[in-house]
Amino acid sequence: MKHRILVIGVGSAGLRLLRRTRQTLPDAKITILRMSSESELPDMAGGALSSLEEVVNFEPTIAIFAPPANEHVEELRMLPPFGAHGPIQKPLAMNANPVFDLLQIAEGGTQTTLVGYN
Repeated sequence: MKHRILVIGVGSAGLRLLRRTRQTLPDAKITILRMSSESELPDMAGGALSSLEEVVNFEPTIAIFAPPANEHVEELRMLPPFGAHGPIQKPLAMNANPVFDLLQIAEGGTQTTLVGYN
């Protein structure tokens, strides 16, 4: 199975995860989600998406979440519609309230999400 990997957030953490993913899965189709077409496409990415509709059509099998910390919860809310599994960089949230919302969303789902800490 050829993995279709979506990287959300291409700051320093996202680029590091993109690089490691490319090294680990050289044949994977890796695409980034970016809301601005003005930013340059990283060399290791095979393409870029700019909308949730494009993400759903891409059908990622893995989603790597590395947006700014204050956007983690909002980005994770995107996970259930397209069924991808994925890691997210710490911190999960800036306070506990959004985490309870995520737990309710995840309760009936089949996706696995891991919080990374290095």
